[in-house]
Amino acid sequence: MSKVFARLYELADNKLETVAHMHARGWGLNGEAWKWRQRLYVWEEELLGECVGQLTSVTLKVECADRWVWTLHVSNCYTFSSANSSLIKVENVRHHHFNKFLWLKAVSLKVSIFAWRLFLNWVPTRDNLVHRRVLLASDQSCVANCGYNEDDDHFF
Repeated sequence: MSKVFARLYELADNKLETVAHMHARGWGLNGEAWKWRQRLYVWEEELLGECVGQLTSVTLKVECADRWVWTLHVSNCYTFSSANSSLIKVENVRHHHFNKFLWLKAVSLKVSIFAWRLFLNWVPTRDNLVHRRVLLASDQSCVANCGYNEDDDHFF
């Protein structure tokens, strides 16, 4: 979570708390597990809402010791071949759909490149620029003032 919600982790006053301790104190939106160095901005509160939403599906088992489980192999142990197979499957599925239409000779090269970048979410939309910390979160809305956030889905 510290990587996915890096901003919240940066603002956290209790970085050394255990997951079990935070769970016991309550990690709901108004839970006592959350201690901040400063008051959260609105966009940070929205980020906290996303974090809390993901934490609601977490179930702690006190009687079990923590352990790593690799779910891509029947032994629950990591193997290079299972990781490689999984990556190949994901890439084949992702690329199979857009390779059919992307590099057609009837389509100009710049349109194909734009579609390729759009599919990979590499178009510098305001949403991507906020994610890359080029823009502030408050600058995320569409420049056409249509009321929606400008992201890769916005083109459609």
